Amino acid sequence: MNKSKWLFIAGIVSSIGVVEYRRYMSFLDTLSTSVRGLKIKKDGKSLNISFLVDIDNRSSKNVNIKSLVGSLYSGDVKIANFKINQSVTISANSKSTIPITVLVDPNKLLKNLAKYNPTAKLTLKTKTILNFQMVGLLSIPIGIKNITSFDGTEILNELRSFVDAIILFLKK
Repeated sequence: MNKSKWLFIAGIVSSIGVVEYRRYMSFLDTLSTSVRGLKIKKDGKSLNISFLVDIDNRSSKNVNIKSLVGSLYSGDVKIANFKINQSVTISANSKSTIPITVLVDPNKLLKNLAKYNPTAKLTLKTKTILNFQMVGLLSIPIGIKNITSFDGTEILNELRSFVDAIILFLKK
């Protein structure tokens, strides 16, 4: 092939890249996540953490969410991790709510008790993984991060009573 054909092919590929990059950036601007309704309560021997993740799709296309991952912190101490692998489709120009419930094993929580210094600020960090179709041929995963803080004064009292119950149980 001569040089002009290679330049022509490179021009087409770069123009497709520019168009897809713009489409990708506008796609990211149309998606948002938020977290609300954090509740912590005792559930038998476990700690039950529940909350709602709102996903707002303001784009003109359906969005396929592959997974949702995250962690809950009290101060600097990680209380729980979660991962949802269930695929969810959110229709164009709509908002969906995904209810999340995490059961925390007390043994995992006890590992952090030595450095546990509870604060009234609870932080929930989430990352929503979804697919972005490039040129209709290639699907790349995109992560949308969200960090939400809660005033956990009431919630912290439940967490403290749970930790105290675990310590009493272990002393017996």
